[in-house]
Amino acid sequence: MVRYYYYISTLDRPDKDADLNPALQRSHHEHKGRYGYRRITAEVHNLLDLFNGEVITYAVESRPIY
Repeated sequence: MVRYYYYISTLDRPDKDADLNPALQRSHHEHKGRYGYRRITAEVHNLLDLFNGEVITYAVESRPIY
């Protein structure tokens, strides 16, 4: 039951990586979907130095980019 209330409280939080999503999508569409997560990670890390490689890799693997 405690997990339920924790989960409900997380729904109202803003996405902390909201700046990262447009960069991921732009990179994916720019290369017509041919880049995998490693190339996208390297490219976005070069563009946005605010995020480390682990955060970018997690975002690419966990979210649909389409």
